[in-house]
Amino acid sequence: MFVFEPPPGVKANLQHTFSSIPASRMDKPPTERARMYFLVAWLHAIIQERLRYAPLGWTKMFEFNEADQRVAVDTLDYWIDSQAQGRSNIALEKIPWVALRTLLGQTVYGGRVDNEFDLRLLNSFLEQLFTEKSFDNEFPLIQHSAQKLPIPDGTRKDHYVKWVENLAAIETPVWLGLPDNAEVVLLTKKGKSVLRKLLKLQTIEEDGADEAADESGSGEDRRPAWVRSLKASIVNWLKGLPESVQLLERTAESVKSPEFRFFEREIDIGAKLLKKVRNDLDTLLQVCDGNTKQTNYTRSLITNLSKGMIPNEWKKYPIPSSVSINVWIIDFSQRIKQLQTIRKSKNYGRDGIWVGGLFLPEAYITATRQAAAQAHSWSVENLELQVEILDAKAQLSSDETSFIVQEITLEGSGWDPKKKTVILSNEISTPLPPVKFFWKHKSKQDSDTPQNKITLPIYLNDTRAEFLAAVDLQKPADVPSRTLYQRGVALNVWKTNL
Repeated sequence: MFVFEPPPGVKANLQHTFSSIPASRMDKPPTERARMYFLVAWLHAIIQERLRYAPLGWTKMFEFNEADQRVAVDTLDYWIDSQAQGRSNIALEKIPWVALRTLLGQTVYGGRVDNEFDLRLLNSFLEQLFTEKSFDNEFPLIQHSAQKLPIPDGTRKDHYVKWVENLAAIETPVWLGLPDNAEVVLLTKKGKSVLRKLLKLQTIEEDGADEAADESGSGEDRRPAWVRSLKASIVNWLKGLPESVQLLERTAESVKSPEFRFFEREIDIGAKLLKKVRNDLDTLLQVCDGNTKQTNYTRSLITNLSKGMIPNEWKKYPIPSSVSINVWIIDFSQRIKQLQTIRKSKNYGRDGIWVGGLFLPEAYITATRQAAAQAHSWSVENLELQVEILDAKAQLSSDETSFIVQEITLEGSGWDPKKKTVILSNEISTPLPPVKFFWKHKSKQDSDTPQNKITLPIYLNDTRAEFLAAVDLQKPADVPSRTLYQRGVALNVWKTNL
């Protein structure tokens, strides 16, 4: 079976599109049809090229293809023909822009999108392109102050084909609405993939013996090299892991608290997984020393650990596929240590908690909501989550309606600590100071709340596979919301150091 992939790049995508559309169709009256075809071609190129930058371009790999483009062109023809009625021209105000944006955004392309914020991103491109302003000769295809690319002026297919041929061969992510250095995301993603595949190609020579002597030079240790290497790793892993974690003490009073019930379950999950991991590592130590025979299960563990992979039996919470076993052990140890600290605290860690280090972070947010409703006899449905990004040196404190989250990262933009706003920046990720989350009753919203806000998703990590919540942050008044949408701005609560 052969799989043919189109060459990457907006230019190549546009050339491929125009090669599939006959001139007789594109040049058919009214003359506005050719410009509309170009808008569809540009939209299709942007949509497909952003897939290369997932999860920054899109949260995941949606199956956009040529069939979507054909349906988009058919939809365009139907509405233009129904309004033109055979005339050579059509008034721009007669073009059903809203209907076109709705059909393309909810059915043609949007029918493949299952993420609310990806759908918002798609609609931002539709609102930018499919408008009367797109027929102005200086209409910018790229919304970037440093790079200008006005829409081509033409009424026939050959006009647009010639314009595409003259496009620069070197393109930047700015063409797609992304930060200028978003290529770093693409290269990092490829690098991680290559390393992961190389690790999987490693093999274990169980029958081979290493002729090299041990560190003492006595030559007594003639076990295979992989055995000695694995044993050294296991010893280090066991040193880094806590011995155990004590469970919360349940009382008739404490069980009434939603946060107690959450952390009771959270600590139970951590305790069981810690016991499982330590028992497995102790067993492998016995295997390495020759005191225990291998079983199918231990062989599976040895294969995974020797290749730097996390055993499936240990994956009790969402873990990015790029995380190695060494990183996972450190991360898991930090999670357990946080639970030990929370167990001793009087307010369940509200004054500073690493939400990304919880096994069930979304359930924690729900528990704090229930706690706030319970404390004030509010209805849970009437509570909204809001945030305040604190100063780096601010004294951290919380109450029954709030909690402080640490180690949050802002993706796709920067943060101005003085103006307390999201700002345009070439930084792919920006570590934030502690963030105060608080629940507010809808009837008690401030009447003077600033209007320049943008709603951002909070994801568990930079894979953007697990959505936790959505919050509002301030943005500059002179920066359109769609610019920030197209840059893929989001928050994540777990930055893995890979």
